[in-house]
Amino acid sequence: MQLHHFRSQQQQLLLSSPPAPTASVYPREGISLYFVASQAKVLATRKPVMSGFNMFSASCRCLSARGGIRPGARVLGASPLHPISAAKGLVIPASRSILTAPPLSAGAPRRPTLHSANAASLTIRTNTTTPSTSSTSTPVDPATTTATSALRRTPLYLFHISNGARMVPFANYAMPLLYPKSQSHIASHQWTREHASLFDVSHMVQHHFSGPGALAFLESLTPADLGALQPYSSTLSVLLAHPTGGIMDDCMITMLASQEHFYVALHKWELDGEKRALDVVHKVLNGWGLIALQGPEAKFVLEEYLRHVVLREDMMKINLDDVVFGHSFLADVPASDRVGDRVQVHIARGGYTGEDGFEISIPAGRGELGENGDNPTTYITKELLRIGGEGRVKLAGLAARDSLRLEAGLCLYGHDLTEEITPPEASLAWVVARRRRAEAGFPGAGIICNQLSKGGTGPRIKRVGLDFGTGGPPAREGMKLFVGGKEAGKVTSGGPAISLGMKNIAMGYVEKGCDKVGSEVEIDIRGKRWPGKVVKMPFVETKYWRGVPKPEPKEEITGEVNQE
Repeated sequence: MQLHHFRSQQQQLLLSSPPAPTASVYPREGISLYFVASQAKVLATRKPVMSGFNMFSASCRCLSARGGIRPGARVLGASPLHPISAAKGLVIPASRSILTAPPLSAGAPRRPTLHSANAASLTIRTNTTTPSTSSTSTPVDPATTTATSALRRTPLYLFHISNGARMVPFANYAMPLLYPKSQSHIASHQWTREHASLFDVSHMVQHHFSGPGALAFLESLTPADLGALQPYSSTLSVLLAHPTGGIMDDCMITMLASQEHFYVALHKWELDGEKRALDVVHKVLNGWGLIALQGPEAKFVLEEYLRHVVLREDMMKINLDDVVFGHSFLADVPASDRVGDRVQVHIARGGYTGEDGFEISIPAGRGELGENGDNPTTYITKELLRIGGEGRVKLAGLAARDSLRLEAGLCLYGHDLTEEITPPEASLAWVVARRRRAEAGFPGAGIICNQLSKGGTGPRIKRVGLDFGTGGPPAREGMKLFVGGKEAGKVTSGGPAISLGMKNIAMGYVEKGCDKVGSEVEIDIRGKRWPGKVVKMPFVETKYWRGVPKPEPKEEITGEVNQE
């Protein structure tokens, strides 16, 4: 028997290669799961969460000989009642492997095994590199790195270069940090608060899930109540690890025309190609662009753009005042100057800055069509900038996006959210829907529901906002926090709040009992303690569009009327 060893952060597990599995039926609570893993050694599995549902996920830790699969990759598969070799729509070539895990007795160690098989079309790739931009670490210019050639490019890459962007590695992409010829980081941050900025967020992984099992499949990965969504409405959610309930990624899930069609934008996880398995069709929107128009003037710029490019009969159906935060719509817009060359874009109201704004998902074009990298994303970005004009819209990069999201109290995955942190600990208890709490049918439900229940243990740590005032050095990721002279936590994101007179703010995790607003804390910065306190978040009031305010009811006049 050939053994393969891989050490995770918490444990070392053993992989082996025994004979091929059979299609035997195991007891309900100990079902073996069959998963496809492209050239990977997979180290964790989970049980199905819904009776009679045949698509499952594995919260896996993987290692590829080529480095293409990283710890935490997600694998999709089928139940043993319908083995992968016979599953509808799945074709398994000989170069792949199937993972099975025998039923586990209480307290038994996990010992997954890899079996060779003649099948599989679920390959995996992950977006793994997530260095912070401005508040947590010093960016590295791709020109100074040896791995630059491995960085991926968004559809706007050449456009960024032509506009003098300073490019840095982020989420395995070459992304613009800022545009120094146009604005400094501080100026770009302030411009977004006062006018509007355009951000390239095409590093986000965009997915489409369809089919009669799409809703149930996504609910098997997240604690969201997707059945409560209306067409073209969204919810922020998280992918959870089994059995710990840790956050594997945060995501935005949008129900499109019906409960059989969902658009999902993730920060980290990526699966290649299109897969059809059982009653779910999953497609990665490779090559699609995603841009964010953010700021108080975003609505007016987008409205003017749509009036210019959308057909008159379609424009009559669009009223941006009716598109509130978390809702979206489709629009047919030009993809280039060529007559008849149009694409359907998905426009959602929301963003990552705390300001009102829109995120526009744009289909891939036919590649970079010329020296300027003309493609639908680049063309639409140029049109928004042209119509908005320099007095209203400017390009912005990761530096401003990071300081804006910190002021809004929004998390950055890999820093404020990790697999070791549950939603209640991250102060995100609201992402666990009431119906899902009652059903407890999501990964890590036992731990999470225990933390949420009145008689439960509660979260062991809690994400909090921290205010260290002015005059001292800025708080940075990893700095230790102290309460009453004892170490009580650490900072996960921090920096000067540009919108608050450069006050030093941060987010971090503190121990249970130290998280009350007003609690005094100290931060250790290069051996010196600086005082601060726990404060409410967001640090800067968010300006999400919730709809036209309803007029206050008029007071009724009572009593006798003097008619003289």
